[in-house]
Amino acid sequence: AYRWLHGAADSWPGWYVDRLGDVLLSQSEPPLGPEQRDLLARWLKEFGLASAYHKILRRHVRGSSGPEASPILVLGEPAPAEFVIQENGVAYALRLGEGYSVGLFLDQRDNRRRFLTGDIAAGFPLFPAGAANREVLNTFAYTCGFSVCAAQAGARVTSLDLSAKYLDWGRRNFELNQLDPAAHDF
Repeated sequence: AYRWLHGAADSWPGWYVDRLGDVLLSQSEPPLGPEQRDLLARWLKEFGLASAYHKILRRHVRGSSGPEASPILVLGEPAPAEFVIQENGVAYALRLGEGYSVGLFLDQRDNRRRFLTGDIAAGFPLFPAGAANREVLNTFAYTCGFSVCAAQAGARVTSLDLSAKYLDWGRRNFELNQLDPAAHDF
């Protein structure tokens, strides 16, 4: 999983496209235009991808239900209710029908990698003595993306979130990476 197109940086102000395995997730504040739809169709064909979804970016999502806030299928075949992607060698379960967010914030990819490698930057270790025997508290854990990476690095993790549903999703992400959720707190 990675950001495929990043708005103005890629000459498309306000439009973002993420690749999530065989799925493209398009996001913009205005509805998808014909030129954007044609480009998505070209990418699906050119790269042998299964589908493209589009999500309207909203400034206020509070009060929106799962289905009305979820991305909608615009091209190709519907994705499974849950599918697994890889980011930096770590597996994550994604769900396009759960609401506004699909299970992973791709803009935090480099920060999750920092937990995996143990380095913030060259010569600046995240854990000077390594992550083994360290404890990490992940507040606002959502689906526990950071928690999984910290646990893979050897830390014991406590994941904290108001939503039991998302913490269950986090446990699923631990299991996908052969990490025992019972060895951590949720």
